[in-house]
Amino acid sequence: MSFISWLTSLKQSLRRTDQTNRRSRRRGFSGRRVIERLEDRSLLSAIVVTSLADNTASDGQVTLREAIQAANTDLAVDGSTAGSGADTITFAAGLFSGGDQTLQLSIAGDHEFGPSALAITTPITISGPTGSNGLTIARDSGVANLRLFVVSSAGNLTLQSLTLSGGTHIGGNGGGTNNGGSGGGAGGGHLQSRDAGHSEQHADGQYGTRW
Repeated sequence: MSFISWLTSLKQSLRRTDQTNRRSRRRGFSGRRVIERLEDRSLLSAIVVTSLADNTASDGQVTLREAIQAANTDLAVDGSTAGSGADTITFAAGLFSGGDQTLQLSIAGDHEFGPSALAITTPITISGPTGSNGLTIARDSGVANLRLFVVSSAGNLTLQSLTLSGGTHIGGNGGGTNNGGSGGGAGGGHLQSRDAGHSEQHADGQYGTRW
């Protein structure tokens, strides 16, 4: 074999080797799939109140009472978002387009510690409107004795950016966290408020308090 023939053969061999290496690199790059496990981030379920009435009528309008029912049961109620674990209840912005609003509670939904409007049995945050207009949750003046909230031992209630007014209960364990609760009280559970007001609350009984 002449030197020129040998050199030509060597170039062709090197060219084939380079092409093979390039193909191998391309296959190796495209064939590698890296799958990373993402951090488990469970989002709080947001349940939106669309009506300031106090009822459980099947009318496609979600009241606070129905939103709490959805949160307590992890089910959809009257078209609401289904609750899921710890829930946050908010209010549709359109409810406050005309100014400050009052949601009047008149139905006793729980009687374990006396007449209580709304029972909390799971972790729930109730957040009032974020705009300039506010929300007051009050006892209807036509009802003599009605605690606004009662929180069970399994429950946890956080109230923020709203005002409680007129909650009252006579008899039993009245206020604070001594089982009964007053305007918004605890039946062995935990209640806290953030930027929330309390006015004209009253409770009489063994542990009656006013707050």
